[in-house]
Amino acid sequence: MIYVVATSIAKEGFEDLYRESLISLVTPTRKEKGCLLYDLHQDKENASHFIFYEIWDNQSSLDKHSISEHLSSHQERTKEWLVSSDVYVLDRIA
Repeated sequence: MIYVVATSIAKEGFEDLYRESLISLVTPTRKEKGCLLYDLHQDKENASHFIFYEIWDNQSSLDKHSISEHLSSHQERTKEWLVSSDVYVLDRIA
């Protein structure tokens, strides 16, 4: 299994628009082959900070997700709304 934590910070004033775009990713991504978990979180103390926690069956499934139409469209649509974004692909060690 592949574990992913994807974090992003929206620019001030874009939090609600960005949140809605992120929410639109959930249903199609959960339907992707190999997606075992795809949960979106928002920081309780900083409404501009969003975190996806993901579990994928294998690297191939994650690779296909990374080039999916819905993710590519989201990235293009929201690129001007972001302060930063980071993706961490993790090995579970315990």
